[in-house]
Amino acid sequence: MRNRVLIKFVFLAILAMLALTGCVSGPGDSSPTKTVAASIAIALTDPVTGASLTSISSGKPAKVSATVRDTAGAVVPNLVVSFTTDTGLATMLPSTGTALTDATGVATIQISTASLAAAGATTISAAATVGTTAVSASVGYSVIATTAGVTGISLALTSPSSGLAVTSISTGNPAKVTATVRDAAGTLVPNTVVSFSTAASLATMIPASGTALTDAFGVAWIQIASANPQASGATTISATAAVGGNTLSSSVGFSVIPTSTGATGVSVVLTNPSTGAAVTSISLNSPAKVTATVRDSLGAVVPNTVVTFATSGSLATMVPAATALTDGSGVASIQIAAASPAAAGATTISATATVDGASVSGSVGFSVTPTNVGTPGVTVALTDSSGKAISSISPGNPARVVATIRDATGSGVPNAVVSFSTNSSLATMTPASGTALTNASGVASIQIDAAGLTAAGATTISATANVSGSSVTGSTGYSVSAANAVLGTMTVATNPLSPYATTSVSVPVSGVGSTPVTINFSSICAGTGKATLPASVQTVNGVATATYTDKGCASTDTITASVAGLAVTTTTTIVVQTPGATSIQFVSATPSTIVLKGTGGAGLVESALVKFKVVDSNNAPIVGADVSLDLTTRTGGILLDGSSAAVAKKTDGNGEVSVSVQSGTAPTAVWVKATVTSVSPTFSSQSSLLRISTGRPAQDRFSISVSTHNIEGWGTNGSTTTVNVIASDRLGNPVPDGTAINFVTEGAQIAPSCATANGTCGVTFTSANPRPTGDSEPQSIVTAGRVTVLAYALGEESFSDLYGDNIFHGKNGLTTDTRGDDPFNDLGDVFIDNNEDGSWQSGEQFIAFNSANAKACVSGIATSPAAPSKSDSCDGTWGAAHVRQSALIVLSGSGASVSSTKPTSSFAPSKITYSMGGAATCTQTFSFYAFDENKNPLPAKTALATVAPPSALGTVTITPASVQDSTAAGGTGHTIQISKTATIDGTTGLATCTTLGTTEVPLTISFTTPGGVTTQTIFYITD
Repeated sequence: MRNRVLIKFVFLAILAMLALTGCVSGPGDSSPTKTVAASIAIALTDPVTGASLTSISSGKPAKVSATVRDTAGAVVPNLVVSFTTDTGLATMLPSTGTALTDATGVATIQISTASLAAAGATTISAAATVGTTAVSASVGYSVIATTAGVTGISLALTSPSSGLAVTSISTGNPAKVTATVRDAAGTLVPNTVVSFSTAASLATMIPASGTALTDAFGVAWIQIASANPQASGATTISATAAVGGNTLSSSVGFSVIPTSTGATGVSVVLTNPSTGAAVTSISLNSPAKVTATVRDSLGAVVPNTVVTFATSGSLATMVPAATALTDGSGVASIQIAAASPAAAGATTISATATVDGASVSGSVGFSVTPTNVGTPGVTVALTDSSGKAISSISPGNPARVVATIRDATGSGVPNAVVSFSTNSSLATMTPASGTALTNASGVASIQIDAAGLTAAGATTISATANVSGSSVTGSTGYSVSAANAVLGTMTVATNPLSPYATTSVSVPVSGVGSTPVTINFSSICAGTGKATLPASVQTVNGVATATYTDKGCASTDTITASVAGLAVTTTTTIVVQTPGATSIQFVSATPSTIVLKGTGGAGLVESALVKFKVVDSNNAPIVGADVSLDLTTRTGGILLDGSSAAVAKKTDGNGEVSVSVQSGTAPTAVWVKATVTSVSPTFSSQSSLLRISTGRPAQDRFSISVSTHNIEGWGTNGSTTTVNVIASDRLGNPVPDGTAINFVTEGAQIAPSCATANGTCGVTFTSANPRPTGDSEPQSIVTAGRVTVLAYALGEESFSDLYGDNIFHGKNGLTTDTRGDDPFNDLGDVFIDNNEDGSWQSGEQFIAFNSANAKACVSGIATSPAAPSKSDSCDGTWGAAHVRQSALIVLSGSGASVSSTKPTSSFAPSKITYSMGGAATCTQTFSFYAFDENKNPLPAKTALATVAPPSALGTVTITPASVQDSTAAGGTGHTIQISKTATIDGTTGLATCTTLGTTEVPLTISFTTPGGVTTQTIFYITD
């Protein structure tokens, strides 16, 4: 039968050749130019020798090559060729049966027998579309069954990545050694130890023991790799196993090709983190270890060298970081994992190092497989301020409630409203509405606090959101513990107190953390109107302080303090002197709030003037009275009239004395105590509360955000989005209200400035001319429509406070100790980064802070947010600077374009055809990118929908069904899932689905922008 098929095949081939040569021009004929039909030719060859084949068998696969030519007879590169054959007789590698033509117009796959018993004759076909013309060809071959009853071990060497047979290895190109073990009956032997051995000087084995266990199909395998880059020669690898008391062995030869003859370089490989086996793909649950080996010009490994890795951030994440140090073997490694459950595609990861002053690099390709989690869901977790998981709260110990919203692909759902609910008698929510919006990762959070000091019990908190029209809910339990408040010893600042004078009464509260607690105050004299004392105050940093003023008490007064709502009290006494000839009164403190030392300027004041008045018993001023003035605290270096000691003064003609209080470096409350020393006994009074608070904005506490990054603004004027800034001082406190924030933009229009309130403010960005067209984002895909927005304000450079005193120690600061200067980030001129590369180029707008600055800008704090400066515009010292952050806004076009792969700079629209993979395939998923005319994302919230999908395609689902908030060059990724209608045979239980045949079924997808513009595109679907 096999011979008849072969004879028939040869006969048909001869007929085809005769047809091609049937028209021969004679010597006198003219040779006009003819347009020939596009064509595809197919051939089977031995993968190792290249000899022509007409059959395959177990261990003897065939290489299938298809050569595609256009109507001019020229080969066609970069074209998808689809192969099909009888899957009952043979399997294809790759299993999809698709391959891309190379520069010579040739696409190749490999076919192997479907099983040991497979036997018969069939054909393999190759099909492609050249322009708009579909071409195809086929060739016949036979499948020869493997004869049973042969005892022994069969060995084969293949590529770990492609599965194709190989006869050699080299550095970075290992081989998979497969041993198939059979007993005397020819039956496969499972669970048997196979020992491999080879020349250690030429090759290494993985695992190093060289042993492996046969699986259920009698197959055991290891990997072999070149022993070193210089290794060269030929050898064999042997496999030995004990079967039925007999020792079986086999060997196969291979060659080792040297890859280093003294050339500097980096080799990169991907392996399974657990087994060490080579891998070519990753997914969310299957990461890969990336190993880079660095060698110098002599081929020797280079230890202790920084290797920088880079890959597509939309497809993969790098752990723990993008850099690693080579070990003693010149090897540096990191791990990569899928960027999200929906991430899918192919890319490369590169490794770059500097060797002997030269930059060297290497790379390797890999694919990312999406992980479908099935259904949308909500996960809820409680953490403390450091992010550590907790399960209980108490007064002073709140929790952050984090809800993660995921869709059916497992991807986080951004901009979703999440509603939280819990038992209000046990806990309160911040914000009180209990609602929050998810960020770009699908995460929303609120804070819960104990509802009161006595609240105690256990309950749950739930989070509910709407995902693709369906309500999803998640919850978690937690407990609430009551406060254990304890009052410390109450103190009176001035005791005894002169008549009609003022003093402060303080009591510490412990057991409630930093939660403000209401403390009730009362006294005998206050109850009769002979003194003033507030009925209640709240604690600040665990201390409650009230102001006591005499109104004629003239006796010993008892003051009582108690925790509101709890039976916790403490008392103290104050002696109020009888009015005499004189008394001293506090007059004023102007202003009542000053800023930290070194942060003044631009309306911020670092000193306050405190005034007292000395009077007699008739309230007449006393001139020339001696008054000693001092501070209640000098935390952070607070000064009084520039001195760190008490100040002595005499009253003026109005009976008044004034003293200046200069702020220190720490936020605190302070009082000035004034004592009249010209009488005996002396008497004192105290100023009202003076606060030392926040200062100017610091660079590492300056943040920018955009409400929507991709607005419909390329062809539309007036589309808006909001740009917000949060500014804090170096201690994380909001900057003073009214702090000016400036905004400039590369294109369109933005409000020039805003003034902060509670440390934040925002402005409106509006689409308009000019629209950038001359720059290019880093991937060189987009050259238009991307607008850089810059926010900046007068503030200070950030530094790491090594000494913990809130003072910069360095070139223009205080003396340092053995630890050296405080690291700081030197800031230069801010600039608008038009091309998004993080560095200034000529033509990019900049704002000079000091035109005399000409030093290089050095960043001493690696963890500080990026804040690039114009090159050589720094001063080398810490101090004032323009703090800044940039954001990117895309002016998206309204017309949609699509591509089956991420578009490049040379993208041109073309027909997109998807194959279901055969008539027996009922469900298939295809991916594509959607983008505007500039290859930017379409406007956010652009809706995707099918237009009257043909019934033959069954159910068609687009995911996601709207364009997300994105600035990604190349647009946003989407998938189309087609599920043809399937029927189940009641007898066989087999599923049969609608057959499309070779006819292309058009599937129309519409894209409707928020502005109402609709674009349609057509995909063509075949079996």
